[in-house]
Amino acid sequence: MKINQPMRARRWSGALAGIVIALLLVEALAACGSATLSSPTPTPTPKACGTVAMLITGRLIDQAAAEQVENCFWQAYQHCQAASMQVTTMGIDAGTIRIFTVESRGASCQVTDMVHTYVAPNHTGPVMIYPCSGVTQQAVGLLIAGCGNDGNVVVPAMGSQPFAD
Repeated sequence: MKINQPMRARRWSGALAGIVIALLLVEALAACGSATLSSPTPTPTPKACGTVAMLITGRLIDQAAAEQVENCFWQAYQHCQAASMQVTTMGIDAGTIRIFTVESRGASCQVTDMVHTYVAPNHTGPVMIYPCSGVTQQAVGLLIAGCGNDGNVVVPAMGSQPFAD
């Protein structure tokens, strides 16, 4: 089959246009790739120090674990590093869950107390969030001061005695 001259010219012009467009796209993509884009500073993931679990009487479920959790949170506060600590106080059918967090806010270190109460089988109270004024380590545990309506909160590292089965 013989192709006439005008048909051949149209094929070449179409192919040439495709090549030119492809080259322009490659050049445009290369220019975009060479631009310097600033990426946002990643937010540090808070260290989960763990849970201090105790009975409503103040007796710790696991004293050694409580000491480790509190030491982790205290160290994070000392260095203003993002961390969290859960404190669960439980009774027979009700309890309180607190999640304390520490995070850097510019030149200051912010501690927050998020409090949630519950009653079995499925009633939960509102979640309250309070900023706290600071943390100090004491002989009996951590004192987290000035937490809104809850005031000072003591997280014991030693209870009356460790829980035993």
